[in-house]
Amino acid sequence: MTLDESKEDDNIKEVEGYRFLVEKELDRQIEGVTVDYKSGMLRKGFVVYMSAAGGGC
Repeated sequence: MTLDESKEDDNIKEVEGYRFLVEKELDRQIEGVTVDYKSGMLRKGFVVYMSAAGGGC
């Protein structure tokens, strides 16, 4: 992950007060995807949920 300046082919997404730069092509591919952070006794890390698939990866 890198920090970058906005380019002409970027979309700016705002979620819960956070702003994200997303390439237009990628923006179409991640529609409906949710990223969450889980922390438990056995593991911690990010979980990606894909609404179309109904599961996580």
